Amino acid sequence: MLTELRASTCLFAAMGVVAPALAQSAGLDDIVVTAQRREQGLQSVPLSVSVLDSAAIETRQIFDIRGLQASVPNIVLEPPPGAPGSVSLFIRGLGQDAANFATDPGVALYINDVYIARQTGALVDLYDIERIEVLRGPQGTLYGRNSTGGAVKVVNREPDLETMVARGEVVGGSYGTLDLRGVVGTPLAGGKAAIRAMAVYRERSDNLFTNLTPTGVQDRRSALTSLVQLKAVPRDDVELLLAWDINHQRSIPQGASAAGPTLFGDNTDGDLRTYESARNAKEDFDQGGISARVRWNLSDAFSLTSITAFRYSNMLLVNDADGVEASVLETYQDLGQTQFTQEFLLGYVKGRVDAVAGFFYIDETNEFFDAPPETARRSYQDTGSVALFAQGGVEVIDGLRVMGGVRYTSESKTLQAGGPGFPITGDKASFDQVTWRAGVDWRVSDQVFLYASAATGFKAGGFNPFGEGTIEPETVTTYEGGFKTDFFENRLRLNGTYFRSSFKNQASILFTAFVIPGSVFTYYNNDAKYQGVEIEASARPLPGLQLDGSFGWLDSELTRPDPDLPPTLSPFPPFLTVEAGNRMRQTPEFQWSFAGSYTHRLSERVNAILAVSYRHSGTWFSNETNERPFGGFDLVDMSLALESASQRWRITAGVTNLTNQQYEFAGFRIPLLVDSVYLNEPRIIRVTVGYSF
Repeated sequence: MLTELRASTCLFAAMGVVAPALAQSAGLDDIVVTAQRREQGLQSVPLSVSVLDSAAIETRQIFDIRGLQASVPNIVLEPPPGAPGSVSLFIRGLGQDAANFATDPGVALYINDVYIARQTGALVDLYDIERIEVLRGPQGTLYGRNSTGGAVKVVNREPDLETMVARGEVVGGSYGTLDLRGVVGTPLAGGKAAIRAMAVYRERSDNLFTNLTPTGVQDRRSALTSLVQLKAVPRDDVELLLAWDINHQRSIPQGASAAGPTLFGDNTDGDLRTYESARNAKEDFDQGGISARVRWNLSDAFSLTSITAFRYSNMLLVNDADGVEASVLETYQDLGQTQFTQEFLLGYVKGRVDAVAGFFYIDETNEFFDAPPETARRSYQDTGSVALFAQGGVEVIDGLRVMGGVRYTSESKTLQAGGPGFPITGDKASFDQVTWRAGVDWRVSDQVFLYASAATGFKAGGFNPFGEGTIEPETVTTYEGGFKTDFFENRLRLNGTYFRSSFKNQASILFTAFVIPGSVFTYYNNDAKYQGVEIEASARPLPGLQLDGSFGWLDSELTRPDPDLPPTLSPFPPFLTVEAGNRMRQTPEFQWSFAGSYTHRLSERVNAILAVSYRHSGTWFSNETNERPFGGFDLVDMSLALESASQRWRITAGVTNLTNQQYEFAGFRIPLLVDSVYLNEPRIIRVTVGYSF
């Protein structure tokens, strides 16, 4: 621990030594965000928020949402085991790691203000993005869907009412990487409307891992994402934005690699980047939706916003999770989902008072098969949720503001299950909860902003489609305090937060097929406590030089295991148990990152941009038995770009995972029966050519 603390201290000390040169550089911009459902400068938001703008996304080679790990503290973002097109997203140890509908995500994902209920297939391609906001801690008094861990907001660039745009990129790289990206847009109706269309095609035709079974398939990936937006301003006080998007993926996921000997085999060549599987693996995913957002400025103080959306997703996932040729542990998931959401927001800002009141409704249906339909148990779940929420603040004296918020959620879930060889069963449950937030913030000076808050979060319970275990409602209480500072005429920025959280009934899914007959996976409800620190720093010490760093410390402890947990989770020694004092899943103790970019003027027409980023993560556990650590990595990315001074064209050569480091991010272990792991992507080299017309 001391070694890691010294390393992180040195990281920020290195940024501090550039202070004498800060007077030579232009200041850092205060990025405009909508974390509190109204436009504010990031340095005046009394929340723990990380923001990546379009320049950071491009410079740091962030191609999809997984790249947030390179910049955001106390976040774990990896694909679920065997489902590379989906997302397992945790913030401060809270999230969802199972690609199914049994529980709702602990971290809410919003794309252009629309809530995405399922994180299956949610590996969002990041192109034509204005910014990404990551909010840490319970959200509910400002947002449509309540969440216990935080929220991630992806914001695309909207149609421009004044300027035409046409831009395209071609990316080629190792392992048969081929990406085609483009965006076009134009004003319409004399500047009263505009349209913008974006599309990304991604293909990887060579395998990252090798299936040693002669009849087996090799991993591949192809995906097509598109977004079309139409904006209209029929009156000065009314704005309408219509959007339509699709996400089409056809991939062959890599199988798990055998990590040790079992009764059914071993890793035959000792290389974890090889595996054996005769299964015809596939991951087919189709997602899309339409949305309408209407903003109406009722007066100088009041505004009304309506967000209406319908979305669908269909996923078929077939994979081998044991790493050996014998069929010991295989996965089959056939999921169909639809959702309708409606949100209304009434905002008020005038003088020393600001307030937001909202209404949110979601109707979601899920249909799930855990085996081919002719032999499977079919599960059908319908969820309906209604919420009212409000939050307001008052500046009681110059610079000192107090705020408070409250939310009421009423939710119901209905489950029907049955199929060949399975009895028809049904269940229904309702959940009602009031949550709140209270806080104070103080603008000490133009350079220093302080805040403190207390908040509660809630996530409804549910049913287990895989076997035993009731999912109880989850609640969390979080206390946090932080600071946001700017020095040397905004050339050095340092933000920090400390938080403490206590959790009741945190849902945990464990593999129990060999200890509980008929229950492949069982849900348990544990109590836990968390505390941590998040620090983010940015500096512009010299013209053209940008430095960014982050540090996260996260301490987690299971305080009360579910009393229904069996004595052991394995039929053979070593017996696996869940005990008080264990760490919670997906909670590395330390994380830190550093990113630097330097722009050098080669001539009046051409600039060169060198960018380097480094990130470290300690190990984490995939479940509360703490029997096998995952993660633990130090990754380096690098790129060199040539760009015209007018930014019309750009050529970039980049590499991710420069040192080709290998780490395990998930796996399964059942003594004597299964011992398998999933690995990160190897070093990948890419060359990107882009042109704006």
